[in-house]
Amino acid sequence: MNLGLISETTLNANTGTSVYTNELSKNLTKYCKVFLFIPSRFKTKEIRDKYGRNIIYIQNQTNNFFEKKLKNPRKIFINNLKNFLDNNLKKYKLDLFHCLYGHYFHFLKNYKKPIYWTCHNVPPNENTPIIYPSNYLSKIIDRLFRFLIRTKHKYLIKNFKFDKIIVPSNYVKEELTKKINVSSNKIIQINNGITLVNGKKKFKKYRNFTIISLTSFKYHKNVHLIPKIINELKIKNLQWIIIGNYTDKKYFHQFNKCVEFLKLKKNIKLKQNITEKEKIKLLKKSHLYVQLSSNEGFGIPLLEAKINKLNSLSTVCGASREITKNFGGYLLRSYNIRTIAKKILKIKNKKNNPVKNLKNRKFWSWQYIAYKLYNCYNYDYIK
Repeated sequence: MNLGLISETTLNANTGTSVYTNELSKNLTKYCKVFLFIPSRFKTKEIRDKYGRNIIYIQNQTNNFFEKKLKNPRKIFINNLKNFLDNNLKKYKLDLFHCLYGHYFHFLKNYKKPIYWTCHNVPPNENTPIIYPSNYLSKIIDRLFRFLIRTKHKYLIKNFKFDKIIVPSNYVKEELTKKINVSSNKIIQINNGITLVNGKKKFKKYRNFTIISLTSFKYHKNVHLIPKIINELKIKNLQWIIIGNYTDKKYFHQFNKCVEFLKLKKNIKLKQNITEKEKIKLLKKSHLYVQLSSNEGFGIPLLEAKINKLNSLSTVCGASREITKNFGGYLLRSYNIRTIAKKILKIKNKKNNPVKNLKNRKFWSWQYIAYKLYNCYNYDYIK
């Protein structure tokens, strides 16, 4: 089978979708011939890497002044990808397409091949609001904005002539069936993946009670709740480590103002652009992992915490239900500051750490996820 994988994200973007694209494309080479189409600032070129992937870099930048103004990098990438496939489809003899990230590839239906699409989350779940909801009027504006974004994507998804949708959790499946009206027969739920590390090095826990969150500074991540939760907890020796990029500068600035106002700089440790080894060390040394997001597509950070034997408290979104059910931990069904603080105190006072079923982690590895995907492809390929 010659498999065409398409992604709007690059392989080194340090995002969940980037990890998904990179790991799946690497592991699928064990089962079929992989052609990976991804954007690049430079001229279109093809390379074969050490994993056996044929990576075709499609240019998403232009030197034409008018095109720069009229077309964003996504549109340029899609247009160049279409032209490339029109001219080279016979050369590559592609049997099936899988869009790993993005859903604007409506032209693929012209090639009359099976089309798979991974839906990580349903817009506008992760969209940055025009105005941060703070009063009645701003809440109305935000709701209208979200309604318009939802309507636009509902139209785009319905007109994307896919054969199957791959979702990372039942949470996303429910979003698609209930809010976009996609038939559940077209949806296949395949769990998140994680890179399994065999390192057996143990680290002593921090003396101070330490909470850790792997996140980013975006509105739907609810990082702004952390200073208020710490203030409510009133634990003397508490530190909260936040690992994440300052994605939304305005949001990060508001967060900092709150930290300064509540005088919590000693309690909050901010880290970004750390190595994988440093991240694992911080997870192993901490006492509790907390995820506060109102929406998640993957939930890979929560999965990483569980694999590293860390107790967890997570909101019900993304794959948190599946991960918590399999590996243990606690779920949040409220964003109330006092409720969250009480939950954390209860967990702190419990001596046992409910991490279980770590033998099952092989079923969450990228290799196993790729194997499950290949079996889905194979069904349509043989048919």
